[in-house]
Amino acid sequence: MRIGRHRTFISAWVAVKFASDLADHFGYRPGDELSGIVAKLGGRILSQNILDFGKFSSSGSIRIEREGNFEILLASHTGRLRDRFTIAHELGHYFLHFIYARRNGAQIERMEALRYGSGQVEWEANWFAAGFLMPANAFREAHVSLSGSITRVADRFGVSSEAASTHDVGREAVRIMFSHKLSAKLIDQLSLQRL
Repeated sequence: MRIGRHRTFISAWVAVKFASDLADHFGYRPGDELSGIVAKLGGRILSQNILDFGKFSSSGSIRIEREGNFEILLASHTGRLRDRFTIAHELGHYFLHFIYARRNGAQIERMEALRYGSGQVEWEANWFAAGFLMPANAFREAHVSLSGSITRVADRFGVSSEAASTHDVGREAVRIMFSHKLSAKLIDQLSLQRL
């Protein structure tokens, strides 16, 4: 199954909160490497030369064979910051569009997210990546302690200045409470104690 055939319609607030909670669950701290988390989940990170994209059946950024067996493909010409966001983005597909979808009745045997995709599922994976790499509370604290310097905030979280500048600092209390309840429900449905 290609990812474009299934839609979860997760809001930005829920995706960010859910990802922040997952990061906490895995003991991730801003700036940490992601390879250990990917390995713990049964995944592998591979590098793919840009000239080889057309030589494969597809140029997917994540290929999921089953829960606990997936590959994240990174372009060999990108840098560390871009790769970190890509890995977190692909983990968003893994959790939101594969595991969560399957545990809620979707008949998905295997899945592949295509590189350069667009649409709602890509937005959801981007929101997830931002929430995972820049958890809301830590981001707010860094934003204040670093006097709003986007460059310094980005450095602290190991993300690009663009990613840091577009991350929402001003969440409303009602949305946070709503997101917290839905995030707790998602985590419960994913049975994280098994991960």
